[in-house]
Amino acid sequence: MKKNQFLVFEKGPSVDVVLQWATYRDASDQCSLSRIWGGVHPPADDYPGRQIGIKVGNAAFDLAERYFSGRI
Repeated sequence: MKKNQFLVFEKGPSVDVVLQWATYRDASDQCSLSRIWGGVHPPADDYPGRQIGIKVGNAAFDLAERYFSGRI
């Protein structure tokens, strides 16, 4: 992400930023926290949303795996 090319309502970030995570779950956690810090979601919604996301993600993966393996 290049500096001053992301947000349209204010300047930022002031320097180039490279984001990197060890796992998709780490990226997901940072995304969830950023929405709390940005005031988009209240903290009370964060944990239930993550739990639903885990269930939906696992179910979607299982279904896709069935299609790609020819079991459907």
